[in-house]
Amino acid sequence: MSTSQKPSGTFNHRVKVSCNDIDGLNHTNNACYVAWCEQAAWRHSESLGIGLNEFQNMDRAMAIRHAEYDYALSTYLNDELSIETWLEPESAIKMLRHFEIIRQGDRRIVLTATWHLV
Repeated sequence: MSTSQKPSGTFNHRVKVSCNDIDGLNHTNNACYVAWCEQAAWRHSESLGIGLNEFQNMDRAMAIRHAEYDYALSTYLNDELSIETWLEPESAIKMLRHFEIIRQGDRRIVLTATWHLV
């Protein structure tokens, strides 16, 4: 996991844990965090003016070569979460997308993740 500092242009996407996100152990299912990271990435891209239509028109897009998810704490029904994401260029054809999911109630980081994009 990269130890990069969050840049000033960090994008913030909010979600609230719903009953559909809860698994048999009464906490958020791990797959939900992956889906929320993907939602935040798309929203961030759209905020930069490059949505799905633009990628389709260019016939180009970044692909995830490798993904790392570090689950630190559980979340529960009705927890409000902030998914923060930012990009870190590595080269002309590679970049990292970082994520932190923060539980708003206590401001604790519940997940960090990094996507290696090409």
